[in-house]
Amino acid sequence: MEELQSLSPKPSKFRFSETSMSKINWGIFSLGFFSVASAWVFGYFLKLFFVNGNWMHFGVSIAAAVVFLSVFLLNILFIKSFFSGNLIVFLSSAVILGGFYDQFSFPLLGGIALAYLFLLWGIYSGSKELDNMVRIKFWRVSKKSLSKAAIGILIFSSVAFYFNVKDLILKNPGSFFVSRPTFGILINPAEPLIKNFIPEFGLKKTVGEFSLEVAKNKTNQSKETENLSGPQKEVLAAALDLQMKEQISNLAGMNINFGMKISDAIYEILLNKIINLPNQAKSVFPYVAAAVIFFTVYGFLWVFRWIATSLSFLIYEILLALGLAVITLEGDNREEIALMSSHNY
Repeated sequence: MEELQSLSPKPSKFRFSETSMSKINWGIFSLGFFSVASAWVFGYFLKLFFVNGNWMHFGVSIAAAVVFLSVFLLNILFIKSFFSGNLIVFLSSAVILGGFYDQFSFPLLGGIALAYLFLLWGIYSGSKELDNMVRIKFWRVSKKSLSKAAIGILIFSSVAFYFNVKDLILKNPGSFFVSRPTFGILINPAEPLIKNFIPEFGLKKTVGEFSLEVAKNKTNQSKETENLSGPQKEVLAAALDLQMKEQISNLAGMNINFGMKISDAIYEILLNKIINLPNQAKSVFPYVAAAVIFFTVYGFLWVFRWIATSLSFLIYEILLALGLAVITLEGDNREEIALMSSHNY
């Protein structure tokens, strides 16, 4: 009989609790609360950012996403019941979607459904990795789980971004998908790179200042003007400046206000290009914009995963240090972690 018991499969980590459902596990309840709360903050402030372009709202949304991922990892470590984990993920997905109540549509519902599936995939992958470990390796579990969870959040964000671009561009042809100040912040990191090729470039300079500075530098650096006097060089630079301004206007395809800052001029040029797009091209543009956002942010997901894992690990160590969580050994010397109040609820 003992041999048969030893040969029987061990219970999976994904199982319904056999303990009384009337006993509230406040540790698990707290994890669930912070998961749902951070998910709601993420969705709500992401929507506010799309509406008004306020970068403070974007920062709050990103911070909430990091907190959500941190708690998500702790859920995998502490929650033994698949039902409880699934319920937390479902509620978190629902409150994220709730922030976009006025844009509700089946494609947006599809976006959150994909996010939900990726979150479940993250739970499954992390828990499976944890079950196969003799010693708990925090960062390996994180790599298996948070990478999928982060992609799920990014998918929904890209779908939501698509709808905001579509609303602004297709329904309001005179609008751009980001505000002028937000656009200036977005392109600001590109300034040092451009200055490597065009030293005179500066987003805060006016177009006229940029054109005149380029014209003067070309005139002064030309070997053909070495023997010219100062006034002669100024006349030549002024003529070259007029020529450059004409080239800029032709390249932009519109009349440029040369007293406008370069960042504002670029914004106006892009806005003009979008307004004059054929209707068929306008219908494709939101997809392109959403795809660009997805693949751009995807390249930086490892940064968010690292920050979220570090925060989660800090909380994990604090719980152990305070005696609120314990690591025990099973019969085969395999480590098992649990909250002190845990009843596998």
